[in-house]
Amino acid sequence: MIKIMDNTFETYSTFYSLEESHDLTSLLREHDIEHKIEQNHESSLGSFYVGNSGAPKYALKIKSNDFQKLNNLLGTNNEGLNEQHYFNQYSNEELIEVISEFDKWISSDIEYALFLLKSRGNELSDDEVEKIKQKRIKELKQTKSAPTWQLVTGYLAALVGLLFILAPVMGWSFMTLKKTLPTGEKVFVYDGKSRKQGMYLMVIGSLIGIVYMILAMFIYV
Repeated sequence: MIKIMDNTFETYSTFYSLEESHDLTSLLREHDIEHKIEQNHESSLGSFYVGNSGAPKYALKIKSNDFQKLNNLLGTNNEGLNEQHYFNQYSNEELIEVISEFDKWISSDIEYALFLLKSRGNELSDDEVEKIKQKRIKELKQTKSAPTWQLVTGYLAALVGLLFILAPVMGWSFMTLKKTLPTGEKVFVYDGKSRKQGMYLMVIGSLIGIVYMILAMFIYV
């Protein structure tokens, strides 16, 4: 059986400035891992549909099958106590919270949090860390309902003049918008019910658009 490798580029981490990405991109170049940095268009779209205001401006993307390789590299890139690291001021509870929300941090930060816990006599075993990560991944996989006001806006837009074009655009977003998990897996943002509403918005908006165009042809011809 031939295994097909996934060579698509997916977002690994996001940054508010290009300077923040310097250390990570240097590591990628050092180990010949293909990567690219793009403006974070997904977050721009998500700022309206997902409510993600003030999102990072840049996305660092690598191939999906390189996610684990980079995770491993970052995990072995920690050299011990860093007196300048802001985690030094964190309590044990805060460090465990960092680990439990590992998707919000790069792997080197997670490794440093684990190092600090160990140095304080509160070491987490590999099994404990894995359980924490699996619990978080399970949480991230959960879909959510589309906000009612956005659905209402979409249906109203379908009925109001030239705004009908918004309905299929919003519907398409509700149907197809996905997020990338730390494992590289992509999952839907919205639940099945919301995606079905998105399909209705697309169909209604498209049909009304066709009606408007037919009427326009009769009026102006």
